[in-house]
Amino acid sequence: MYRYLLFTLLFLFSSPSLFADNGRVVHIAWTENRDGSIQNAQAPQHGLVVFEQRNQFLNYKDPNNPFFKIRYSWLGIDWTAVHLLALLLTIFLQILTFRRINRRMAESRFFKRWSYRLLKLFLWAAVVAGNATAIWAIDFYNTQIHFRFHQLSDFNHATIQALSKGRNNRTYFLSKETSRTRNQLYIKKRQKWHTQRALPVLHFEYKKSGKLFFKYDKRYFKAHPDSSRVLASN
Repeated sequence: MYRYLLFTLLFLFSSPSLFADNGRVVHIAWTENRDGSIQNAQAPQHGLVVFEQRNQFLNYKDPNNPFFKIRYSWLGIDWTAVHLLALLLTIFLQILTFRRINRRMAESRFFKRWSYRLLKLFLWAAVVAGNATAIWAIDFYNTQIHFRFHQLSDFNHATIQALSKGRNNRTYFLSKETSRTRNQLYIKKRQKWHTQRALPVLHFEYKKSGKLFFKYDKRYFKAHPDSSRVLASN
């Protein structure tokens, strides 16, 4: 029978620092075997390394990716080449639209010109809203999809100690403030590291063989039904 270990119970005695009120995001790392089990699961920390607690996520800047490399941060947005390309595309479409309207205004009578002027005023408002929507959509994709689960291509074959040191290098990582309680995981699979954001409660599966597997993350604590089952005596 499988037993499900929850994150909070797993570290209750081995990592009391997790419960200190010094950060909303817990940064945790581990290495997995080929079958997905966590290495050194029998060790006191169950093979998990807690880097730190802080009030920020760390976004991987992906310096070798020309499209998603974070160029700079402004207005709370991590700007990439994708943002700039989206803006250029919307501006190009807007120029074409206004040129057609101006041509029709020149060929129209007085009253029609005023209707076109009102149309241009409405379109200017739509232009501002359109540009803001394009920026928001790209930023939403980056934060909720692209940077939520991302391979750390500059840290292939790196040890946990090397990754821990590299996290403080601004060439590779950029801190991102958050007001939510979360986890940021650093998982090594087949010599490749990836990072992902996770909800506060991490669920692990412990098998009789002594192997430990990470299963999923949840927003709230909910005990598994198997945790209360006991084998009947013969």
